[in-house]
Amino acid sequence: MDQVTLNVNHAETISAPASHFVDNEYSEILDHVASKEVTFDLPRKLQEHLKWPTPQISEYQLETEIWRVHWELHELERLDEDPRKYSNRLKPGLSQGSSDPKDYRFGLTEDEIRRYMELADLYHALTLL
Repeated sequence: MDQVTLNVNHAETISAPASHFVDNEYSEILDHVASKEVTFDLPRKLQEHLKWPTPQISEYQLETEIWRVHWELHELERLDEDPRKYSNRLKPGLSQGSSDPKDYRFGLTEDEIRRYMELADLYHALTLL
C-alpha cells in the first residue's frame, strides 16, 4: 500500500467544519454520527465559559464545540505562516501587496497568544468530559 502524505491544504480540508466552505452543500460530518440524545453534565465553570444555556450538553453539541475550538486554534496557527496573506499583518502606513518581509509583522500578538492559551485550555476541558 502506498504511503499517504498530507500537505497543509489537505489538513485544512480535513480539519475544517463544512460551514467553513463557501456555498457548501454538505452536511456537517457529525450529522447522523454523534447522538443528540446522549448528554453529559457540564461543570459550572465550563458552562459559564461557553455561555451554555443548560447544565447538560449533548454528544453532538460537545463534539461540535470541540471541533469549533480545534478550528479556531488552527486559524490562529495559520496566522504565523505567511503574513502577506493577512491584511492585519501589514505594518501601518505601508502599501498593500508589498513583497518586502520588513513590511509585515511576524508572529502572534499578545492578545492572540492569550486567546490561543484560552482555547487550548477549553479544548482540553471539553475533551475530558
